[in-house]
Amino acid sequence: MGIFKRKKTAQYAQIDNEALQGLEDLKAVGLLAHLMSLPESWAVKKMHLYRTFGRAAVTNAVQELETKGYWVDITYRDGNKNFHCYQVSDIVFSDKEIAAVLQELREQGYTTLAISERYAHLLHTDPKQPQEEASSFAQLEVTDPRSSNAAAPDGQQINKDEETNREEKKHDNALTTSSLKARWIDACHQAYSDFAPARWSKKQWHALVDTYVTEVFEGKKYTRVPLQNIPSYVRASLKNIAHKHDVKYGRIELYPGRYNWLEG
Repeated sequence: MGIFKRKKTAQYAQIDNEALQGLEDLKAVGLLAHLMSLPESWAVKKMHLYRTFGRAAVTNAVQELETKGYWVDITYRDGNKNFHCYQVSDIVFSDKEIAAVLQELREQGYTTLAISERYAHLLHTDPKQPQEEASSFAQLEVTDPRSSNAAAPDGQQINKDEETNREEKKHDNALTTSSLKARWIDACHQAYSDFAPARWSKKQWHALVDTYVTEVFEGKKYTRVPLQNIPSYVRASLKNIAHKHDVKYGRIELYPGRYNWLEG
């Protein structure tokens, strides 16, 4: 008997056999297994995968996963920028599941621009999508605060204070709490290589991130941080946490350079 299987009750991932045995590219099998080992709160980012496994390997793996329905790439517009929403599963996504994701994006006020070819018919057959796309871009043209001649539908100039308030309310209205949490969690994980090595194991890191993000949202601190400033705010917080950790475990002195009167 050459295959040993051990019963696991913790630190394990469940992956459907059909995916493991049906995928043809070993890179696709490996990437799917890696992604399924991550928590559901993990925000999938291609650049993170590129840095970890290499661009060519990830590109080839994603190609098969996307073709067979295990990876879905949804491109959507938030304000003046386009973003990618990656959905990954060890079971092929059904039309109903992807339609629910598209509906959630619409409810958050986003415009869906493109989707993986396997599910492209969900955009073309959605009767609401063309109308919402047109209205979203029309609204963008009218309310863009950087435009000096932006005009309201009634012909009156938009009040700049009201426009600023609308932008600030994006935290509460345009994004759901889960979407915001995903951004904070992703910002933490993007800084993993800068703070975690030699301090925390992956398990400890995930626990630290969960605790930190929970405190941010329970204390409503996230409402004071603009979306574009989340990465820098998170990095500063993690730097402070790492510093306290190093002081606690004697890696650095709390007050370097001060006279030690106990020994002096």
